[in-house]
Amino acid sequence: MGSYHRMMCWTLIYSANLITPLMMGSSEVSGWAWVGLILAILIYWVAGLFCCGKSREMTWVLIIGGIVVGFSQFYPFFQLITGVLALRVESWLRNAAPTPHNGSITTLNGGFIATFMTGTLLIGVVIVIGVISRGYWRLASVGGKRKPDLDPEIDRP
Repeated sequence: MGSYHRMMCWTLIYSANLITPLMMGSSEVSGWAWVGLILAILIYWVAGLFCCGKSREMTWVLIIGGIVVGFSQFYPFFQLITGVLALRVESWLRNAAPTPHNGSITTLNGGFIATFMTGTLLIGVVIVIGVISRGYWRLASVGGKRKPDLDPEIDRP
């Protein structure tokens, strides 16, 4: 799989993983906070493109972990917990009590911080799941005395 295809896979997985967080986050932002939300989303997308363009190994970690977290949106435990934590951090940083009503985040900084924190926590979950799955494939291949062919373009010694 070439770097273009890896970046396209990242774009599809990333887009699919935005559904629930955007639905939940859209009820908490208004005004300039939307600009911060979009900036944070673009930063993570570009960072993922960079990682996938440079490393096949990181691509597989992001894709496998992203698929698992994407399917978890049917029961959005990760998304709910990360969103609540991000809202708490954002309200703590602006020295305000958390407000449970719609549109409580109105500043560019607030939208960026809340979205960036949510993304950081979710990407962390994606990476942990991806690394564990890659480790499992590698360990499984040792028992079978052959390497799994997850990416046929990887040069093997």
